[in-house]
Amino acid sequence: MSRISLYSCALLLAVVCPVAHGQQVLHRRNSPDATANASEDTAVPGGVEVLSDTGGVNVGPYVKQILKTIYKSWMPLIPPEAKPPQSKQAESSIRFTILPDGRIGVMHLDDSTHNDAVNRSCWGAITSTGQFPPLPAGMESRPLELRIHFYVNTQPH
Repeated sequence: MSRISLYSCALLLAVVCPVAHGQQVLHRRNSPDATANASEDTAVPGGVEVLSDTGGVNVGPYVKQILKTIYKSWMPLIPPEAKPPQSKQAESSIRFTILPDGRIGVMHLDDSTHNDAVNRSCWGAITSTGQFPPLPAGMESRPLELRIHFYVNTQPH
């Protein structure tokens, strides 16, 4: 898989597609020009998993929408040591819940390469949004739990 340079920091881009509960939601792009070729509707960071039962509701478009917001928030937060000349590698996975009204519920750092600055940037990308739009119709009585994987200058295993 090729590396993609944005703000001198390689990030993996992906395209959202709806799937069943507990499965990977994103298909990875491996084009070296993925950033240039990705439409504004498909560019999102890392990978994401839907961890909650969606009751058959297609959350794909909603997840794509919030990931675009998270991605835009994340880019300015990426720490200097992740940019050239250092280009340190790091990965973080954050699990969080979105309440039916769009508020962010519980958050957990699930996995990390122990780079605190990168972890903070990933956490901040989610929390800096303040509140997401309300969950899609049919999800009014249940929260949506997601796990987002952030990759900096590295690729998924």
